Amino acid sequence: MIPSKSLDIDLELQRPGAPRLEIRGSINLGRTFLLGVSGPSGSGKTSFLRMLAGLLSPDRGSIVMGDTVWFDREKGIETPTEHREISYLPQNVCLFPHMTIRENLLFAAESARPERTRMAFPFFSGSGRYGKTPKELDEKLARLSTVFGIEDLMNKKVGELSGGQSRKVALARMFLKPCSLYLLDEPLTAIDPAARRMLTGVILNILDEAGAPAIWVTHSPDEVACVANEMAEFSISETEDKAGWCQKPPRHFGGQ
Repeated sequence: MIPSKSLDIDLELQRPGAPRLEIRGSINLGRTFLLGVSGPSGSGKTSFLRMLAGLLSPDRGSIVMGDTVWFDREKGIETPTEHREISYLPQNVCLFPHMTIRENLLFAAESARPERTRMAFPFFSGSGRYGKTPKELDEKLARLSTVFGIEDLMNKKVGELSGGQSRKVALARMFLKPCSLYLLDEPLTAIDPAARRMLTGVILNILDEAGAPAIWVTHSPDEVACVANEMAEFSISETEDKAGWCQKPPRHFGGQ
């Protein structure tokens, strides 16, 4: 079970051809806390997640997760992505096209393990399979493939999947990794309306079982507002040529 942590953010980022992004706030990430983030295109929602994930370096400021400083420009601290204990679902699902779905998931699961405990999964060209996998991982793969409805896709290549099917695979891949914070960028993109409610329930159940908080970015506030503990709205100020989410004074969101 992940204990409650405070995520303190004070960031600025100058984006080429876009308003300056400013984000300031303090979020109490309870162990089952879900923060929904909405706002128009160009307001900085994806940049926000990428800075939290360590994939985009802010020009100024800091990110502090609990007692750990993830980023501090002034002190020269920039914790690598793999040491931030996050699992990130980008808008682009980034699956390996030369691998089957099962191989994609196995590769992600093994990559998420500490280097000292990683096992060699020999890949035999043309055989379409990895070597033997630990029973616990097999069970987790089987469960996730079932709850996301991808069990019939496991031996297919990425090019054989629809956009919605690829998104479900990416969701399953994200939840293979235990972490302190899940970051979801438009997780229901390309999912048909009939399946969105079901997948929302699946995501919430997995987050509850994991006991970890999440930040869910969406273009449609209604998609997540009914299930989020709190909502944050990003905006664009054309008069000041800046965008972002700024809390003045810092507001502490109350998770469980």
